[in-house]
Amino acid sequence: MADDRIMTVEQVAEYLAMTPSQVYTLTRRRSAARMKNPLPALRILTNLRFRKSDIDAWLDRVAKENEQ
Repeated sequence: MADDRIMTVEQVAEYLAMTPSQVYTLTRRRSAARMKNPLPALRILTNLRFRKSDIDAWLDRVAKENEQ
């Protein structure tokens, strides 16, 4: 069963062992030009939120990319 818990930037940063600034960078449009798989985010008003299941799927895609 997918974990669709909603996470904040700070929670995602802690989960990924990154800083919040790094998380923001991974979600920006210009980051998409540098990476095939930008970090998936939901924009709710002026806030970014993340589904844990989306973050886990993103990690799997990034890991597969790095294997090649």
